[in-house]
Amino acid sequence: MALRQIVPWLVRRNPIRHFSANMYEPPYLEVSLSEPTVRAGTAPETRPKYPLYGTLNVTVKGYDYPLLESYQRFIHNVADTMDLEIADCWAQPPQKFNVQKFKPASAIVETDYKLTVYERVVQIANLQAPLYPMFVRVLQGALPEGVTLAVSEHTGDVDDARYVPDKDLLDLKQEAGRDGRREGCQEVGMGFGCRIHLFGRFLRTPSIMESSTPEPVEESSAAASGVVESTDLEPGGEILEKLKGDRIGETMYSERFVLSTVLKLPQLDGPLGEDEDFEKDLCSLWDMTIEADVVLFLLKHDVVELLIGLAEGSEDHRLVEILLGIVGNMCCLEETHKVLYENKSLFLSLCGFLESSDTLTLVQLMRIFTTILDKSDDEAFCWFKVIREQEDITEKLAFILSSTTSSELIQHTLEAVHAMVNRFTEAEVDYAQLNEFYKMFAKPCLIEGLMEGFKQIYPETGAVSQFEEEYLTSKDLKIIQKFLEIHENFIINANEVYADKIEAIVYCVHRILIPLSSDGSLLPISKAHVRILVCINSIYSAIVYHFHAGTFLALVKIYTILAKVQEQTGAKISEPMDADDDDAGSDGEFDIQTALGETLETLYFMAEPIDGLTISNALRASSLNEETIAKLCTALRETMAGDPLLGRTCDLLLESARQVWGQPERGRSDSFGACELQPCKLHTRQFQTAMSANVSPPRPSAPPRGEPDQQRVKFLVNSELLSDVSFLVGAKGTLIHGHRFPLAAGSDVFYRMFTTEKGPPTTGGPILVSDVEPDTFLEMLKYVYYDNPTISEDNLVDLYYAAAKYNLMGLKDRCRKFVATEEGSVMKIYQANVKHGFEELNDACLRTISRNPLVMFRSSDFLELPLDLVERISAGSKLRCNDDQLMDALRKWCKHQPNQQTEHFKKLSDQVKRQREQTRDYQCRKWLFFGPICYTIDPCKGTFHVTAQREVLHLYGVGMYVGCHENDQPMSLSVVVMDGEKMIRRSQANVPPRDDIYVYDCMFERVSLRAGTKVTVVCDGPRRQGETPLKKFTFWNRGFTWTGDPTVLKIEDERNYEHTAIAYLLYQVKE
Repeated sequence: MALRQIVPWLVRRNPIRHFSANMYEPPYLEVSLSEPTVRAGTAPETRPKYPLYGTLNVTVKGYDYPLLESYQRFIHNVADTMDLEIADCWAQPPQKFNVQKFKPASAIVETDYKLTVYERVVQIANLQAPLYPMFVRVLQGALPEGVTLAVSEHTGDVDDARYVPDKDLLDLKQEAGRDGRREGCQEVGMGFGCRIHLFGRFLRTPSIMESSTPEPVEESSAAASGVVESTDLEPGGEILEKLKGDRIGETMYSERFVLSTVLKLPQLDGPLGEDEDFEKDLCSLWDMTIEADVVLFLLKHDVVELLIGLAEGSEDHRLVEILLGIVGNMCCLEETHKVLYENKSLFLSLCGFLESSDTLTLVQLMRIFTTILDKSDDEAFCWFKVIREQEDITEKLAFILSSTTSSELIQHTLEAVHAMVNRFTEAEVDYAQLNEFYKMFAKPCLIEGLMEGFKQIYPETGAVSQFEEEYLTSKDLKIIQKFLEIHENFIINANEVYADKIEAIVYCVHRILIPLSSDGSLLPISKAHVRILVCINSIYSAIVYHFHAGTFLALVKIYTILAKVQEQTGAKISEPMDADDDDAGSDGEFDIQTALGETLETLYFMAEPIDGLTISNALRASSLNEETIAKLCTALRETMAGDPLLGRTCDLLLESARQVWGQPERGRSDSFGACELQPCKLHTRQFQTAMSANVSPPRPSAPPRGEPDQQRVKFLVNSELLSDVSFLVGAKGTLIHGHRFPLAAGSDVFYRMFTTEKGPPTTGGPILVSDVEPDTFLEMLKYVYYDNPTISEDNLVDLYYAAAKYNLMGLKDRCRKFVATEEGSVMKIYQANVKHGFEELNDACLRTISRNPLVMFRSSDFLELPLDLVERISAGSKLRCNDDQLMDALRKWCKHQPNQQTEHFKKLSDQVKRQREQTRDYQCRKWLFFGPICYTIDPCKGTFHVTAQREVLHLYGVGMYVGCHENDQPMSLSVVVMDGEKMIRRSQANVPPRDDIYVYDCMFERVSLRAGTKVTVVCDGPRRQGETPLKKFTFWNRGFTWTGDPTVLKIEDERNYEHTAIAYLLYQVKE
């Protein structure tokens, strides 16, 4: 079990009990022993039930910085789980150690180690004595190797050590002390006491005058003795300003320290980790920016522009993290918002860090976004006008959510997206720009990223896609609330983006409700619980007719828990909600009432359109009973009173419960007349027929309430509502309902079928369609009704057959477009098409294979292709690979065949040879290089940088000049494609021996470049295998340039080499 499950489990199952011997002790006996007497007119002070520790400092030290930070977050999670109060948390400056290892019996240093000890302190306040050993034992049990743990009582020395001393201020304090020791100290006690008390307030240490009250001094006596006038100690007074020194505002931080640290930033040479003293100063400055006075001081000197500019030009991840962290703290003040808003280029520069690969940098960036959007005034700042200037911000956020494995980064990114959605749709509501927002943010990639990030934070913890009932902390509830609120907004206002993601959102709701339905996570009820249930209700009211048995049972369990609590508190479901009643919100009755109402409404939306057999199957897998369902129906009648289908839904639930628990059927409710009995029986029979064919059950005979027009059209697919034609589809004759008008309008085949006498009968019985599977027929209906079928590699060929049968040209185009874009599915589709042999599909598959054959050849589906399909691939003249690469793929395919391997390979190799004589056409363009001949024995490396000028540019290979004297054996060459220091592609090939000079095509997998992106290609010229480089034929590089269209790409050749073996670069521009 996870830690957040263990701690609440221990607390709930091992409560602290004291022996009482069944004796009642009134509360007045537990009076505080610290007060010997009780003041008149007051009640005795009661002491806490358990002794409390004052303030404890949990100190952790270690050499591994990421490990220490991770363990610190673990301590926070444990404290949050145990409901402990964290008073403060800070980092101590790192300490450096130099460890030297000497050689045996010598003073010679053999090894020199430089170690850095990092220290973090978490301050716990008011810790109950019984919880202390449990808290410490949990921390010790999870203590990582190399990390030390210490718990100590907090003292004033710890606070003194945290502040930066100011020498001038200390000198002034000493000077004030000397003034106080003059003769006549008793007479001037008033003035001296004021000065020392002032120092005590500045330094946050107890003043020596606080323990005694000075006697008042008469004005004449004070004047005669030279007492400091009180006006000098008031704001703006001479002595007060002198005592303040270079203090920033009301803080004790030094202006000189802050400015000197900032001024050192542009002078930093090398990584920040090499200068640990400066890193310590930067971290101190980061901590200082939590003070408003420090932030205003930095803004006065235009430090924001400096910090963002330095971060933008730095590649040191640690330095960028600290700089952005400082900016994030500064964003807590609205003055920083004004600077970023008036200088939009600064904010857009921050958006540029979305492409960073460093997790901690992105965490600080998301903090900046969230703070700005949550805290800035929506009337003074319209941030949407700024953010919309950043291109692809939605795609970048989606990429971060879907690709990172850091839970912390996912949570901060989720908070940033939530802040954007909340700000741009509620705070900055401009209905003229609302459509622009949804067009910009409501994209499938963002929805997929949110789903992947959610699965990363809350993965499946049990077998067979089941989840354990784990404990949800308040932090978990807030994350889940924001996750659901984002989906609630999009699914209501931009539901078309969820067309193929309904199952994913249903999965996430189920994943949330499983732990939420436990007593430990649901109670005590909070506003976060209510918002979660409200969001789930909104989601299920939008995605009509998607029943999930696990979600249904979890909601019933939540209803049972809430109803029991409500019964104990005496509240009623029908009690009016008074938002102004503070007492109701204080004891949770208002929250329980709202949560119970939302839960019942969600259950109603789920059960209303579903058949009784489906609900019965769900109830059989639960531990519920008929009494629970009866109470549920009673509550539904009160909550959903007035709904026309309420009686039918309640009777359906009761009937399903009786079928499960074997009770005799009772009379129906008055709201469900006898005239509806027969349709209900027919509906059950149709459901059983559909279940036998693994098809979704027919839809109910009532349209959705208040749904958009497109949702109503979706509802008509396979619905009995207004149906005037039906089909028996597939070998088992699954009954599917249709409508003549949309079918005749979308297909001329259906039009002739319904309007001619020779067509199939359209009255008196269903139309038989035995050559199309039910799932495929339903997807075809989706295309005809609302132009949104679900196409996959499994159903594409059958869907193409249905489109050809009913002459749906648009659907056929959709299928061919799917083949062109989904490279991973092409081989399976190519093989599945053998059943029907559509040449148009074969040609589409071959075109996709020819564009990137090296990827296709590595697919396991390629090895399963029949011989005739492999022959068609090898015979293609447009393959973007060389003959050696093609022969390697054919050789692997032949080895995979069970028999006739030699015959197959000979046949295919002969075909490749014939194709070689016809000269293979790559359908690409070339950047060529020519120069004067030179002979060399150098390795002849060629390094050049390729920058795309258009979007999108595909690279497929390079040509290498080959021609060597004494070339009597094969040679090898290699090509490496680099993106910075990251290797993208590496291709190695063996060059056959030749006497003449020729160009060898070195092909590699497609490398796609967007406009402005750059990669580096390194080519190592031919060399004899295992020996030194040969004397070879190359071209002079100096004074010559590449020939090609400069508006497409730019090639920059490194002039470190005087000659090159590169002949051309092969590329294609995506139209």
